[in-house]
Amino acid sequence: MQDSSLVQSVLKNNKKLEIISFSCNCIYEGILNEWKSISPESRMKLAQSLHNLVFQLSMYCFERYVRNEMREFAYVVNKLAGTIAFLALQANEGVSLMQTIIRHSIANEEWLEQKNSNPTDTTTSMQNVKEASELWCNLQVLNAFALELRQHHVDIKIIQDTSQKVAQEHRPTLLKILSVGIIAGRNTANVKLVQIALECLVQWRTILQLTFVRLSEFNVLNELLLLLKPLFALTPQSSSDGGGSRDRDSEKQRSRQHLVELLLECLKMNEPNDSLQKKYQQTLQTFSTALGAMQSILQEAIRAQQHEIIRSIAQLICGFAEAETKFIAEGAPSCLKIVQMILDCTSYPKTAISEMTFDFWMSLQDIAVANRHANLQQPVYSRLLTVLLAYPIDPEELSEYSRYRQVSADLFVCIFQLLQEDFMLCVSSQMKELFQKLSEPKTMTSEILTQIESCYFALSMIGQEISFTIEQNDSYKALVVKYIKPVCQSTFKSNLHQCYVQNINV
Repeated sequence: MQDSSLVQSVLKNNKKLEIISFSCNCIYEGILNEWKSISPESRMKLAQSLHNLVFQLSMYCFERYVRNEMREFAYVVNKLAGTIAFLALQANEGVSLMQTIIRHSIANEEWLEQKNSNPTDTTTSMQNVKEASELWCNLQVLNAFALELRQHHVDIKIIQDTSQKVAQEHRPTLLKILSVGIIAGRNTANVKLVQIALECLVQWRTILQLTFVRLSEFNVLNELLLLLKPLFALTPQSSSDGGGSRDRDSEKQRSRQHLVELLLECLKMNEPNDSLQKKYQQTLQTFSTALGAMQSILQEAIRAQQHEIIRSIAQLICGFAEAETKFIAEGAPSCLKIVQMILDCTSYPKTAISEMTFDFWMSLQDIAVANRHANLQQPVYSRLLTVLLAYPIDPEELSEYSRYRQVSADLFVCIFQLLQEDFMLCVSSQMKELFQKLSEPKTMTSEILTQIESCYFALSMIGQEISFTIEQNDSYKALVVKYIKPVCQSTFKSNLHQCYVQNINV
């Protein structure tokens, strides 16, 4: 305890980051090794002392915000927060300290209300940063509590009792404070604050038993949806601040990851009963409308080839569409936009992104055609087939090529089962056009050859599918005669076949 007091004195009276970091490590390692020798009362006193220290350091945190050097200082606060949470839980006083933190955060809420009432007042910009830094420190400690409760570093009985009490008695207040963090971060363009608020929600999600309906009831969902545009929209590249710009991009990326994870995991936790069904459907409609509004953002990201943003959007819309395929199939305007966005992701020339969409297309086929919107029957699968046949995959990337072919095999069969003759007509027409191009000089490009191979692959998958029943199915026989035989004849007459024969003769 004497060593701890000495270290705290160093923390309070030093401004050098390396000394502060070393002191925090000393406290953290010392507590982990010797906490059993500290009485419960002393543990709580030390936790409170460290918590007060965090607030004393908030001005230093504020200075770091102003100089855009928060990344270095975040390590210090993170270590202190972890130590505080560990000690408070070991003293069985975790809830008490969290209540204190929440009370401190109420002042931040009052500041936010003043900010909202006069958003154009620039004279309070420095105060905004100071208040934001204090709120950031509070959220770091709350996040550390959630981590400790999930990592089981303390007695399981303490974890269970603390988690239950927070969920039953403090869920509304805790969610309100986390919403304050999101609102404050969004209104002040402070991505660091948004990031820690989202991380807090991710860590507390299971403990607070957060579902989509609960997020909506406590108005958290609306705040999360308001983050979609600022977090996913492309920002102009700036070279003036170098590392600062890269840091902000990295913070936005982590915030996007937290947001996507939170929304999809809360969606999975929903078990809507009859009494909540109406509310749940309203929540789904709100969510789908927000996702549909991201269509222009996705298109802009595709034009700019922003792979990470496209991947995050694909993960979000596909996760939602797979979980709520029946809702999507009903074809509300926002749902039709989402399906078009998924199709855009399917066609994107990055196989990892394209493959993310396949499960949705397969799950949509599980919904009876009669129960689907007209646009989600043959029309969308005809467009999907065209996309797959023209997909620009590189055969020289053997592992990627083989994987994409493997995962697309069932999808071709799925499309055929719906389109039947239209499938054959589309493939044969595509091959006729490609063979026509091959007859022209200098047209045997890798792009054309890859598309021809895609057509052959699609037909081979259908051949495997119908081979067992073709003798008993006259319609399949008719398709083979009408489409497959002409394709074979065209192949033998094409430059592709002649080139192959010439190479063999050589």
